[in-house]
Amino acid sequence: MKYKITWLICLLIIVWCGKTDAQPDTLERLRTKDWDVWLGDGGYDLALMGDEAAPFLVQVLTDENEEARRHAHYFLDRFYADTRVLPSLTKLFLNNENSDVRRNAAGLIASVDVVYAQKLMIQYLNDVERQDIAENVLANFGDERVIPMLIAKFNDPKVDPNIRRYIASTLADFRHKSAVPVLLEILDDPKTQRWTRDEVVEKLANIGDERALPALLNLLNKDSILSRKIIKGLSQSGPSIVQPLLKKIEQLDTTKSSYMKHAIFEIFGNQKDPEFIPIYEKVILETDDSKLQSAMAGALGNMGEAGFESLLKIVRKKPNSMVLRTLATYNSAAAIDAVTSLAFDKSFPLRKEAIQAFVRYGGLWKAEVSKHIAKLLADVNPKEKLLIIKTLPQLDDLWKAEIYKHMLLLLSDTDLEVRLLTIDLIQQMKLTTMAPALKKLTQDAKGSTRNAAHMVYDILLNKPQLELEIEMNQPRYDYGEIISLTYRIENVSDHPIKIALYKTLVSSFLKLEIQQPDGTFAKYTGPRARLRPLTLNDYQTLQPDDKINGTIPVSKYYNLHQPGLYIVQLHVSPVRGGVILPPSVPPNDKKIPLGRNVKSSFMTWSDTLISSRVHFNIEPPLADKLNKMIASIDPKLITQANAKEITKTCGLLGELRKPEAIPALKKLALMNFEDRDRPRQMVQAMAEEALLKFSDSGLLQTWIEILNRKGQNPVAGYSEYLKALGASGDARAIEPLRQIAFRPGNYSFPEKAALALQQLRDNTAVAWFTKVAYRKLRHWKKDERETGIRILNNLHPRKERITTRLHNLRNPRFYAENYDLYLNWAVIREKAGTVSGLKELLQHTNPIIQRSAAYELAYRGDRSGAHYIKKDLHANDSSTRMHARDTLVKLQSE
Repeated sequence: MKYKITWLICLLIIVWCGKTDAQPDTLERLRTKDWDVWLGDGGYDLALMGDEAAPFLVQVLTDENEEARRHAHYFLDRFYADTRVLPSLTKLFLNNENSDVRRNAAGLIASVDVVYAQKLMIQYLNDVERQDIAENVLANFGDERVIPMLIAKFNDPKVDPNIRRYIASTLADFRHKSAVPVLLEILDDPKTQRWTRDEVVEKLANIGDERALPALLNLLNKDSILSRKIIKGLSQSGPSIVQPLLKKIEQLDTTKSSYMKHAIFEIFGNQKDPEFIPIYEKVILETDDSKLQSAMAGALGNMGEAGFESLLKIVRKKPNSMVLRTLATYNSAAAIDAVTSLAFDKSFPLRKEAIQAFVRYGGLWKAEVSKHIAKLLADVNPKEKLLIIKTLPQLDDLWKAEIYKHMLLLLSDTDLEVRLLTIDLIQQMKLTTMAPALKKLTQDAKGSTRNAAHMVYDILLNKPQLELEIEMNQPRYDYGEIISLTYRIENVSDHPIKIALYKTLVSSFLKLEIQQPDGTFAKYTGPRARLRPLTLNDYQTLQPDDKINGTIPVSKYYNLHQPGLYIVQLHVSPVRGGVILPPSVPPNDKKIPLGRNVKSSFMTWSDTLISSRVHFNIEPPLADKLNKMIASIDPKLITQANAKEITKTCGLLGELRKPEAIPALKKLALMNFEDRDRPRQMVQAMAEEALLKFSDSGLLQTWIEILNRKGQNPVAGYSEYLKALGASGDARAIEPLRQIAFRPGNYSFPEKAALALQQLRDNTAVAWFTKVAYRKLRHWKKDERETGIRILNNLHPRKERITTRLHNLRNPRFYAENYDLYLNWAVIREKAGTVSGLKELLQHTNPIIQRSAAYELAYRGDRSGAHYIKKDLHANDSSTRMHARDTLVKLQSE
């Protein structure tokens, strides 16, 4: 270890002491047109300069060589632009005679500090030499003060047509409609390049001018990426867009354009202005297209109280499920009264849905709903009673007595299906208070009722009904020998159980968990067949103490090639195919339950059976067999016919981890061949993966050679080799990793190379990339901020990459979208990690942060922000209203 630390210190001393002398060489590299030189070695030299790199690059901005100036701007903009260079850049902007130098300096100033750049550019808006540059910078910032100047130039007949096009593009960023004719000319010009056309289309869509609609709608079904941009832009258009879009739907081929129809529906759904209400009402009432109705109903639900009145009028004229569901998202007294009246209306075609909506209001308005529950339960048929009971959000004291009374009535109903559904509901709701009633039903005359009651009674009392055991056919296997196990499912209850098993599909129903000797779990490699529907012939009745036995050919479904000890456990899941139900089933295949997503009137088993663990060993191959395997992977023997077999052998040798195989695998991994040589490429990839299985320190140079192989990345994955170098603990890996991390031209995971260096106690690359990332977070361009976020995510995955809920309070991408918040991102993120910090965020000046903190607190069971959530009960959009209601119901239940 002392040797490694000393080696690192010496390397750093050599590198950093020599950085000043490297400036002439670096300048020459920046002057070249060779991409690999200026971006590769030049970028590496700059990284080694440390704090001297930025002032050096500012000097190069005035170099006589155009390539050097361009490359210096590239590096400053992407990696080194910070506040230290502002004085030098300002001097260049103000005093340099070269307009390109002034333009580059202004752009870099904008990258460093938006506020400073705005103040500086405003001062020079009337300066003849700097006016165009200042206008361009301010326009990029979205500063509307430049619009009058842009329009004046745009309308000047003396302006060059190319400049006029550029101005039109800039005005389009401000959604100024004067740019539309010129943008349409650019779109119609056959000489316009593809990327320019796409940009113009996106800008036209964002402007939302009627003159552009024909061209945009014509493109809507030709390019999915471009279509998404059009859809996003058209969503901001006014009412005039509706009729053209409806005509577009009629023109689309329904069999080939389902995506485009859905996209147009999305545009309708995003229109939230109340002026659309008459149009949407007319369409819903006159069309029979359910998807179109749903899109427009959703849009009406996002128009506040005006939308509510419209939805209520529609649902009474033309009952529609989507309209009713959207209506029920409102949380006003008028909405509750409207849904209640529909639930009591026996002539209403969607009464069932209305009852469901009515009962869901009980989560927050228990008193209002409770006064109607008794009357409603007395006014409905047994199946509707079950529906009411099932959808009650919580069985508190307001409900229990009434519900218990009706449950007893349902259990004694003459209809067999009602009784079975009631028993099923008792199981789903875990109503342990119903156990005595179920025990009585275990003596029922009907077999179905009796056995269903037995089953649920046992479940409520946590009594086992089925037991699963497994056994390996033998405790030890020779290498390559067929491996199998037997399983046994036994009925350990005191009543019959009917069961259906898919015995052939291990991945779907019988799921094996196999821990290999190296601690990893074996992956399923067997067939992926679709489950056929179950029929009555698939079921068998298990009497108490009866057993089902079966065999699983383990080696058929899993590749087990590591010598050593394996640990096996079996899970029998009923979700897809393994269904257990009472014996007395009517002879009707449609009544057989096929899983959670299929409605049925019969009991289904919901628990997964898990066996105990068993062990077995695989012996390593004999020396003779191992030698034959090694001899068979000679590069000279690879042909199209045997490439797959050699690839498989490489994988086996990697799993065996026998040092004798390393030389042969190295030959394959270091092969040179043409890119189109698919057989050799396939073999090489597996050889590289196999070498990564070894922990031999002698492989370090081989790994480095594979990483640095010119023009050919490791087929097995660059990041895996970087991890191996970092985990090696060998100081010889430091310099190769630094070369990868600090060369901007090397696109193969530089941040992962930095993390590998960190494992070797070299934090220079992580520190450098972190500085770069935080600079980018303060950039005016959204994509630059997102790049900074990506770098931080890669460098600090545990700290930065956090699973977030609705409002992305801790998600850095949310702050990239909201420029005014990004400076406080780190502080907000840290506070979001604790309840006390979240309570502080409730006082934040930004309402988005306040609401996000309130929901996060509610998720943790804290009511501190409930008053913010209550405001959302009356939000304009339906999803926010429903989320607020569900969140408050959850808070009440805790």
